[in-house]
Amino acid sequence: MSNAQESNKSGGYKIIIVFFAFIISAMVWISVSLSEQYFTTLEVPVKILNLPDGYSFDSDLPEKLTVKLKIIGWKLLVLQNSVQDFFVLSAPRDFHDRKIDLKNALSNNSWLTREGEIISVSPEQAEIRIARAFSKKVRIVPNARFDFKDGFGLAKPIELSPDSVILTGTKSALERIDSITTDDYKGVDLEKRAILQLALKKQLGIRASDDFVFLTLEVQKILDKDFFDISLEAVNLPADRQIRFFPDKITVNVQGGLDVLSRLTNKDFRAIVDYKEIISDSLGVIAPNVILPLFVEKKYIDPPKVRVVIRKI
Repeated sequence: MSNAQESNKSGGYKIIIVFFAFIISAMVWISVSLSEQYFTTLEVPVKILNLPDGYSFDSDLPEKLTVKLKIIGWKLLVLQNSVQDFFVLSAPRDFHDRKIDLKNALSNNSWLTREGEIISVSPEQAEIRIARAFSKKVRIVPNARFDFKDGFGLAKPIELSPDSVILTGTKSALERIDSITTDDYKGVDLEKRAILQLALKKQLGIRASDDFVFLTLEVQKILDKDFFDISLEAVNLPADRQIRFFPDKITVNVQGGLDVLSRLTNKDFRAIVDYKEIISDSLGVIAPNVILPLFVEKKYIDPPKVRVVIRKI
């Protein structure tokens, strides 16, 4: 065997030895790390149990409690990768305003105490008020933002299904609510029709008839288009008067979605002039009022004003 071959073989052994040494060191480090104590903070959602039928609750509790834990590394790893549980509280039995010591409620939350030592719960106290449940219909407000590709946009207003929900809660809680929002959402580079399912934001002590809302976005190429020869018409014209316009037809330029514009003709537009406005104008020149089809926006009309001649019959 040549010196070069022996050198390559020796180098290969060294690489293998270094690799296994690295693996063993990493395993030792992980083992030591997982055996150490750590401090962590959890944001835990609250759930109230044992409410009587036909009753709800109002509270100064936040949606989530802040729980600080002292916990062994491997348990922390398991906790971070497990499905988040709720911090469970039992409804007061006496139906009166009642302060609850949240740290004393840990006995109902063994999933937390068995994982580690509870350092603190914030807030430490809260009031829970039990009262008869009422219902109220409120509108849904999407908490969503949309960015479109260049040249694209909404061809129609966003459709919501449902557009409202029935909320159930105490009378005092419902009085403070006139709408319900969705979770945050941001759409990016939209260029075609989309249907989104967004969750409605949870509110402690409030039950909603639906958990989700569907948003339909009619995203299309946005274009400008001219519609020619739209006839002018007079409204509120007395029976003994006749009107002539110069010119008697106009062009309307509108902006809208490609599919929307392709279905329109000049017959879908009305250009009207109110006789009351005509007689109040001393110059005899007036701007027509253009009534547009749905889902288009007027950019301009040509000519912007027309001359009016009134004749008695």
